[in-house]
Parts: sequence; C-alpha cells; structure tokens
Amino acid sequence: LAFMAAEIANMSNEFRRHILAMTNTVERIRLVTGEMEELVAMTRARKMANSITDQQDESERDLKVGQPELPPWAKNIRKGMELEYFWNEEK
Repeated sequence: LAFMAAEIANMSNEFRRHILAMTNTVERIRLVTGEMEELVAMTRARKMANSITDQQDESERDLKVGQPELPPWAKNIRKGMELEYFWNEEK
C-alpha cells in the first residue's frame, strides 16, 4: 500500500528506496502518509491561490514585494506641519 501511494504521489526515487529498505510496515505507512499530507496541503494551497487570483482583475494583481514606497504627497511634509487624517473602515 505504501509503495502504491508513493507511486501515485510521484515521490522521488530516493524516497522510494528509503521506504523499500524499511522493515517496519507501520512506520513505512506513517512516513508515506506524512509526505502525502504535505503534497495534498500544497496542492490545496495552490488551488486556493489560483482561485483567488482568477477572481481579481489585473489592477489588483499588480502587487509589489519589498519595502513600501511613500506616496508623492508625503514628500512635501515638513517638520512642524499640522496633518489631519482619518481611518476609513468600509464594511
């Protein structure tokens, strides 16, 4: 059963050799199911991320990685200036 699961999950040959050398079948099953859980979780996460990005238009996809840039108007702020701001909570 563990070998079939490893084959279906397309696990590496090195991993397959490792489980082939194991003599404890319970430990072998635990090891294979643990690896399969990671694969399934990654596949689910990928599907979820794809479904989220498919729902958004192109303007929402233009995300930048790294330190955020200040807006152009923020460069005009000088020490001693009074600022007013509010937090807009849209529901």
